[in-house]
Amino acid sequence: MDASGKSCERRWSVAAHSSACRAVEQLESGHVVTQGRNDAIRLWDVDSQQPVASLPFSHHGFCRMAVVGGRLACPSEPASEVELLDPRSGAEAGRLAAPAELGTVMALAPLPGAAGARLLAVYESGGLLLWDPAQPCRPADRLQVTTETPMCVDAAVDGRGLVGTSGTAVPSFSVGADGRLQAGPPAAITNPGVASVRLRPDGRLAALGCWDGRLRLVSGRRLRLLAALEHHTATVECVQFAPRPVRLWKARALLASGSADGTAALWKVYDDS
Repeated sequence: MDASGKSCERRWSVAAHSSACRAVEQLESGHVVTQGRNDAIRLWDVDSQQPVASLPFSHHGFCRMAVVGGRLACPSEPASEVELLDPRSGAEAGRLAAPAELGTVMALAPLPGAAGARLLAVYESGGLLLWDPAQPCRPADRLQVTTETPMCVDAAVDGRGLVGTSGTAVPSFSVGADGRLQAGPPAAITNPGVASVRLRPDGRLAALGCWDGRLRLVSGRRLRLLAALEHHTATVECVQFAPRPVRLWKARALLASGSADGTAALWKVYDDS
């Protein structure tokens, strides 16, 4: 879809994978990367319907890839490891091997900021690891962030982040200037299960995509529940804030949500705050 001008137009549609498409990311080059479940990772030119590159990928889990420092951080085998790939050549650029007792890697997220490319990874045991891809031998820091099963993770530029879990608590954490992880107070929701989480670029607002189909908004600093938006009828699998104002919808802060019910929605939320 092209929404850069005065209208929203579908440019092309293609069956990108033979299995479910687990993730879509955009690189600084403008290329789009898609991750199929137990299928392949493909690099696309938005002006073409043919993939520029196709990388073999055989991960059976639900963890989505992340883009960090221009490389793809992908769940791998063994299940506690993360593979760093060059998106153009498919060559392995590194491997982040967590201790096996942490279990399967459940979610990945880049940590934005001036300290360089870093990666957050949360594991089946509830452990949160901070990785510096330039030093892949061991994690920069480690924190036991939850006793529930973690489902998703995200962080803002200031280092404050949230972990969505299978329970009703949404643990918070922060990354200090020294690169250390610190646990914070949790946010709380009524019904269990958060499948997706995103913090607005300024860190003042967080969106939680929940198992009950609701999109919950939480204040980024006080972690207070602000609203529960109803539209979807199944799990909200993905949420994303627009990185800049969107002229087409006259929105300074646009939020997109996608659900297992097959629908996507756009929201203007707290546009002035």
